[in-house]
Amino acid sequence: MTAPVTDTQHSTPPHRAAATTWGTAPSNAGDAASARRTDQELLAEHIAGDPLALHTLLARHEVRMHWAERAAGVPENELADVHQEAVLKIHRCAATFRHRSSVVTWMVTIAHRTALNFVTAQHRRGHRHREDISDCERDLPTTHAAPNRELSVDLHNALASIPILFRQTVVLRGMFGYSISEISAMLDVAPGTVKSRYSRGRRLLQDHLVLADYADHP
Repeated sequence: MTAPVTDTQHSTPPHRAAATTWGTAPSNAGDAASARRTDQELLAEHIAGDPLALHTLLARHEVRMHWAERAAGVPENELADVHQEAVLKIHRCAATFRHRSSVVTWMVTIAHRTALNFVTAQHRRGHRHREDISDCERDLPTTHAAPNRELSVDLHNALASIPILFRQTVVLRGMFGYSISEISAMLDVAPGTVKSRYSRGRRLLQDHLVLADYADHP
């Protein structure tokens, strides 16, 4: 029987009923041993067939993955399904990971791309987004730290309010720290297009936050 991986930042998250599952829950001793392993070691052990390694890796970084999925604008009632799809992609792509970024950046980027694909498909009424946001790594850029903090409610709402093309660049540039050239390669668009989308997205985001603040404090 599989064991749920829970979001440690929420006592009763809406997606608990369909939480991520993988492998068998480790024993206390096994859990302690896993906690001492690096992300790279856990990923290698998963590829080698360890049934608990991916479970431990997902538990370690689930909060960051959910952060990225919410940042893309996935509705809360769809989050569990989108997250599970990202988990399956991580499993499928593990053997092709080239270590050009940290393991956590790779995992969070897959989660974010999966979420963007889902949101874009919704906007296009079921037509899937072309694979410029690929399922597996298309040579991820150099290591970037995934965000450690939860999205504030205001920021999350503001991001959800702006069009998907602008939201992509704001999240990748402003929150994950990718360079213009890296985002250009990831999305397969010209650097000038990335700059334009980022500039426009920031203005839209700022306008929304100003309006939200005014509504709260007229």
